[in-house]
Amino acid sequence: MSENSIKNWMLGVHEQSFSPNCNVILYKDYPGLEVGDVLEIYHADGEFSRLLVDVSIGSLGPQPKGSIGISVIKSLATAFELRQYQDVCVNKVKKSDVTLDMVELIFKDHFVTRSDCWRLHQSLIGSCVYFCNKVSFITMRVHANEFYMKGNQVACGVIGESTKIVYRSQSAMFHIMIQMSAEMWTFDFHGDLYFEKAIMGFLQDLFNKWKDKDMNCYHQVVIVLFSRTYFDAKSIDEFPKEKHNEFMYSADGRLCKDFYKIILQSEKQDNLKNVILDLKRSFNGYLHYVDCQQQLMHSKGEKLPKGLGYNSYAAEGNLLEAINLSLNVFEKQYIDRNLEETNCTTLIISPSTGVFEVGENLANITEKRLIENAVGVDMVCLAEQPLHSVPLLKYRSSSKLETGNSYTVPQWINLSYYSRHYKSSVFVPRIQVPHRLSDDIDIKFLTIYTKENTNDCSHFPFESILISKKGTINPFKPHHMANVMTLFKFRWMHAFPLNLKSWEHYPNVLLNIDMEKKLHLCINYINIV
Repeated sequence: MSENSIKNWMLGVHEQSFSPNCNVILYKDYPGLEVGDVLEIYHADGEFSRLLVDVSIGSLGPQPKGSIGISVIKSLATAFELRQYQDVCVNKVKKSDVTLDMVELIFKDHFVTRSDCWRLHQSLIGSCVYFCNKVSFITMRVHANEFYMKGNQVACGVIGESTKIVYRSQSAMFHIMIQMSAEMWTFDFHGDLYFEKAIMGFLQDLFNKWKDKDMNCYHQVVIVLFSRTYFDAKSIDEFPKEKHNEFMYSADGRLCKDFYKIILQSEKQDNLKNVILDLKRSFNGYLHYVDCQQQLMHSKGEKLPKGLGYNSYAAEGNLLEAINLSLNVFEKQYIDRNLEETNCTTLIISPSTGVFEVGENLANITEKRLIENAVGVDMVCLAEQPLHSVPLLKYRSSSKLETGNSYTVPQWINLSYYSRHYKSSVFVPRIQVPHRLSDDIDIKFLTIYTKENTNDCSHFPFESILISKKGTINPFKPHHMANVMTLFKFRWMHAFPLNLKSWEHYPNVLLNIDMEKKLHLCINYINIV
């Protein structure tokens, strides 16, 4: 639009009761302006986002009102920092230039079907929406939350036919499944117990975010603890006949038993304050409840009492069984439906790295059930992210013609990693050595080191082993990265620093140092990072 079409008019403000269906009223003539056009209103010296309003029937042809050329509803003028009785620039823009790419709409305490979502989208095509806008459609009240245009977040825009609308419910059925594997009783690399990291870290942050004024969620929450216990028995006949129905065989043919314990059943947000204490009480007696010992005792070769098993690792647990248990509830949701809730989701909290050993048949059944019921699965891993693709399902093929293991990356799991430490300078190891191997490695390393290195190296000054190293990029904090992220680049950003002159790119920097200094340099570097 040329500069000649920009009008400088005095701005007025009116209440919603004055003109309920008009966000803007023009008291002066604008040549070529018709109903349905979009106007851009802003101060010439303003720094806030420009206001976009659509012209309705009541916006044109009112009686002149002194020197005021245009009037905007008070709520929009306050939100976009438009000053009353000041000159504003009024410009007509094309809808195609201000069409939004994506809109996020939030609703609460309503049951919304897919047909309702489609009808709402059709009713909004061609209209302007704002970040403070509330849309009413039949009995629904929807709050517009975020808008994106050309890759940037904006304050307002026009909804077109190509605009993608994301619907988010603040009152949904939320199943939280906590995997109580053997890692829950161990510590992470920062010294936090994995179970405390799950409940005092992630769950506490999640509940606080739901209570936030901006979120104000009112979900119906179900919390379940689940785990799998393995037994060293060669046959199920070693156990009493009345307990044979409690046992099953895992995908690799081992005798096991699955346990599920409900901590919270269909509670609303107001009753989640004491759930942390209930989880702590369940944690203290959980091993006795499932009749098992720690995996560490079994890995050291200690003989378990008769009738007691050992808790499995997260990779060997009953992940798919827990997901299907949640699907059994969601499949019958149409029976006696709660008309104040929309959507249902399953959240898995696991101390694993995102790798699981499952059965091929059960994996296919789970995927089909999730697609048929349109249920999403979110997984939060408490361990560190590995350097390969995750989530990763490992299973043995059921075909006799194929041998070995097969791997697949499921697209129906939305995987995230949680950490309470956000400093990019903290050293984070990516490989966790099992207990049964770490002791042998330490013994072999100490034996070789004492034989080949007999001289005392304490005379080396501390300054000689301190190397100034540029910190690598933290892949979990993309807003700290200087370059634009892509889907596949995000996963490997921690392996490729921005500065190509960093010391990792000079492998020959230690060639002039003898083996003894190299060893001490590496050990002290790990301690000081």
